Amino acid sequence: MQSTKNTFFRYLPVSETDKQWGLYVPTAGYIWSQPHMSYPLAQHPPGYHYEWEQGRILHEFQVLYVTRGQGIYESAAAGKLPIKAGDAFIVFPNVWHRYGPNPDVGWDECWIGFDGDIARNLLRNRCFLPEEPVFSPGLDESWQGLFDQTIELLEMEPLGYAQILAGLTFQILARLHVSNRRKKVGGYLKEIVVRKAKLLIVERMAKRIAWNALAGDLNVSYSVLRRIFHQQTGFSLHQYQIQLRINKAKYLLINTDHSIKEIAYQTGFDCPYHFSHLFKRKTQFAPELWRRNVLGR
Repeated sequence: MQSTKNTFFRYLPVSETDKQWGLYVPTAGYIWSQPHMSYPLAQHPPGYHYEWEQGRILHEFQVLYVTRGQGIYESAAAGKLPIKAGDAFIVFPNVWHRYGPNPDVGWDECWIGFDGDIARNLLRNRCFLPEEPVFSPGLDESWQGLFDQTIELLEMEPLGYAQILAGLTFQILARLHVSNRRKKVGGYLKEIVVRKAKLLIVERMAKRIAWNALAGDLNVSYSVLRRIFHQQTGFSLHQYQIQLRINKAKYLLINTDHSIKEIAYQTGFDCPYHFSHLFKRKTQFAPELWRRNVLGR
């Protein structure tokens, strides 16, 4: 363990039990690097410490979050990228890299190292790409709070802290993924439009919706609404409404004695036959058979 006023980090033993959890944390900490301060610090153990000229290759992941200052991140996969306060970046396993603050400014960084089957699966599924390692979650207190909780756990080491660290790490990865999706689909304002569209579709679930009129209510064109809605939800507008109707039908099938015909009309279907056909296509069961199976009859 290394601890000073401006530096704290731990390198942790990892047990087989930790690995079985699917996500484990071998290191975490923070460094407040002042202008013209030597970087990287020499106190890191072999395998983690490196000279700037040579860079390094890790065999695990790290997420670093910069809360003050600026600098660069450079890797064999992504090239040289600028880093500013509010940015985070991922170090990928088996990829040459180096990073550091601008000597005239310095930076404050928090980091957490991680690995495991869950992390490797995210990489295989291209949820995170070595070619796109930099994210911009911004200077957010809730984001900073996840790293603060990590440091508190490392200082106190309560029972089960390794598993709690894994949970915090997964939250950090989820937030990075969301910030990246938000950037790709056009930012926070479009996210608000989609959220409002969902609410309106819920309100009008059992009605025939004029999609152009719905887009007008949200002050966007229908083509824009259709595109950003699918980008953020994976559903078309119509399919989202259909899924809501099917979910409501499932609730009524379980919690009421209403006939299939009554449920079809209550969920916005003009024809019970069409409702039954669509329900079977979505669930593999006709409505009455689905009801009997769920209720155990």
